[in-house]
Amino acid sequence: MHKEWLKHKVTREQAEAENTFEDSRLGPAGIPFGFQNAQWRKIVMMMQDGDELWTFSSDGKSWQMLCGRAGISLVRGGEIVDSIVTDTCADFLPCLTSPSSSPGARPGLSNHAS
Repeated sequence: MHKEWLKHKVTREQAEAENTFEDSRLGPAGIPFGFQNAQWRKIVMMMQDGDELWTFSSDGKSWQMLCGRAGISLVRGGEIVDSIVTDTCADFLPCLTSPSSSPGARPGLSNHAS
């Protein structure tokens, strides 16, 4: 991740609320970060006093070239310690190619490696 991709500071609760997905394979209730929940729990366990969570998104050109990504980064002392990718261009390709998909619909996390 690049520091210039950092966008907004968020709380753990905000990050989880904005990235909770339901899938019958995960159980009856929504789970933060879907199939990437273990990665999210690892980031949470790494957190120390003074650490911050930030949303990030690659630049517009990367999205136009179908290689963009976005997610949450753990920042310590101004440096990115770890990140979890929540969105990539690949997540949205079905929306672009399938007439039955609703434009702008956000499919569940597809668990691309970060």
